Amino acid sequence: MQARLDAIENQVGEPVQAAFSVLERHLGQSLAAVILGEIGPLSLTEGLSTAARLGKPALDADTVGRAVPEINQHSVKVAGIPLTPIGAATPFGDEMVVTSLGDPSRAEDILRSVAVASRACGVADSPITGAQAKQQGTLVTDSLTLARSIGEAVRTAREADADPVEAARAAGDGYLLFTGTVSDFNWADEDGFLVGDLKLAGSGEFAGQDFATDYKNEHLVARRNGEVVATCPDLISVIDLETYDGINNPDFTRGQAVAVLGFRCDPLWRSEAGLAVFSPRYFGYGLDYVPIEERLTG
Repeated sequence: MQARLDAIENQVGEPVQAAFSVLERHLGQSLAAVILGEIGPLSLTEGLSTAARLGKPALDADTVGRAVPEINQHSVKVAGIPLTPIGAATPFGDEMVVTSLGDPSRAEDILRSVAVASRACGVADSPITGAQAKQQGTLVTDSLTLARSIGEAVRTAREADADPVEAARAAGDGYLLFTGTVSDFNWADEDGFLVGDLKLAGSGEFAGQDFATDYKNEHLVARRNGEVVATCPDLISVIDLETYDGINNPDFTRGQAVAVLGFRCDPLWRSEAGLAVFSPRYFGYGLDYVPIEERLTG
């Protein structure tokens, strides 16, 4: 497959922008704004740069409030609004429109298969109205502002020779879950998903303790000394203690000094509809979701 893909010319430099244009042509109208699919290191910049190139505003909102493994973790879907029609485009000039889905969960299967067969797939989904965007629970609002405020707090702390990890924790109203060094990690590409685990040996106040996470693109379950301390849909973030940047899975090195922060998810994910697609049991764990603040204080 890799050899076949290498032999085909990449005709499209920005598949996400191409997918947005595919959707506009299908709808026969110009969309008023860009809404980010998630707050992730690539998807956030993809969304903002697409909006800039198209000359459209980007809303201070997204459909998750964090990064997620699947399109099924989508606030518009949780709100009961169809994701279709969906525009999709590959780097090779292939363009598709998914007009309807027999089951909403099929969006992930269909688009992931295109991405696996094409190395990448740009997607523009959920063309909602302004009225729908304003309804509570359709989008996670002010998410770009929150992300920017956390980054600003870290930058300010570094300039003041203060603790950037504590600054990030405070800005996001989160929790320090662990500090330590990377003792081991494993990963594999499974059907287009990055699946693996991370193991840490404690330092500082956590000396002599251990910590582990499982991830499917994003961290799903975290255990300290074998006891679960955080799960999806709450956010588990691993931070490099030299650069104070978040670490993309699986870009770890053994012996790397890290801190782990946990943050509460948006309330919509704690609803019955949200947990149906974004809980430990959804990903095959025999665990019920317990809010991070309850796990840490219970």
